[in-house]
Amino acid sequence: MKTEADDIKMWIDNNLVIEEIVQSDINQSRDSEIFLGISGAEFITQPPSNLRKSNFFNFTLKLYDGYQQPIKIESSSFISFCDDEVRNGVQYSVNILLDDQTRVQQRLFVRLVDCTTKELVRYDSNSKIQSPELQRVLVTHRAICSRCMEGKVCGHKNETPTDPVTNNSYELKFFLKCNQSCGKGPGNPRNSRRFQVIISTTEEMDVLCISQMMFIHNNSKHTKAKSFVKTDNPATEDPKTYPRILAISPSEGWTMGGQTIVIIGDNFRHGLQVIFGNFPVQSQLITSHAIRVQTPPMANPGMVEVTLALDTHQYDIATPGMFKFMSPTEPSLDYGFSRLSKLVPRYPGDPSRLSREVVLKRAGDVAEAFYSMPVADMVETEKNQEEDLLMSWKGKIKDDKETF
Repeated sequence: MKTEADDIKMWIDNNLVIEEIVQSDINQSRDSEIFLGISGAEFITQPPSNLRKSNFFNFTLKLYDGYQQPIKIESSSFISFCDDEVRNGVQYSVNILLDDQTRVQQRLFVRLVDCTTKELVRYDSNSKIQSPELQRVLVTHRAICSRCMEGKVCGHKNETPTDPVTNNSYELKFFLKCNQSCGKGPGNPRNSRRFQVIISTTEEMDVLCISQMMFIHNNSKHTKAKSFVKTDNPATEDPKTYPRILAISPSEGWTMGGQTIVIIGDNFRHGLQVIFGNFPVQSQLITSHAIRVQTPPMANPGMVEVTLALDTHQYDIATPGMFKFMSPTEPSLDYGFSRLSKLVPRYPGDPSRLSREVVLKRAGDVAEAFYSMPVADMVETEKNQEEDLLMSWKGKIKDDKETF
């Protein structure tokens, strides 16, 4: 039986039109090139780093505009799944209120990528799942609940709602389930791949933010995290052979992680792990004096201590290296390149992300073409435009006089 609230909601859906916009069509400020829609996001609460495939997980986002100001969220809802060939992604609609009280609607895409290759995780077609609704990398409660699909009352839909939950008008909380495990077969889970959640506003993966790494598995024994003995003095090791950090290059990066850095030091060996704060990351040995590693995602910007670990022993606790995580919503050189890359011309065959060298070259070509115009020609053009404008007004005044 329909209630009065249902009738009101139906009337709003049928009569109230909210303009839907995409990233390229967002209103722009007259005094700048800054977008007034969703231009950034950050994870207030990260998805879990260790998760059983049978469990739902959640995370919380805060959205930002081009001025790095939080965006007020009025409502949000599930739209559809991204049922392309990889069958990976969920599409949501978000109704936001801009500073000028303009109400607009934008889309948000939530997907999983491989933390190493940054490619979309492809759904395993060899899975034993029979239901077409569940043959996706990410699913919602409505997709797995038969009662919800039949329109019946469900007592669990409020625990893991399909539509994002709005908190404090500025945060969105998502509830999802992953049907794809990190392991591709039997073996040591330490060598398995890891996933990351990415947030974007278009299908072209213009990433707003990326989560910490997730290990998704089928076995409860993998939920036990590895612990390290925090000591610089293993009893069976000579202190002269301790791994130690001398320098980190570069020494800063984005909170979304995934940046490759090189650590210089002494006594490096295979199996060495680099710990950013409390997040261990496996390293790639270059020489005994250099290792390569990718930074993990961080929930908040700031300085973190960088230490080393081998087996169960942790090193460099007394003299750790330092690494600065920066938010993509804060002004920085990388953020400047990101904005500049949206302004330079694009050509067929370009990759989704241009290198810094290409961005600078194309920006320089545009600036050189603009400023190479002779000043005299520019002045002459302005004079001609002014004369044409005066001529049109003089002609109009003459016609008016003849009429009267």
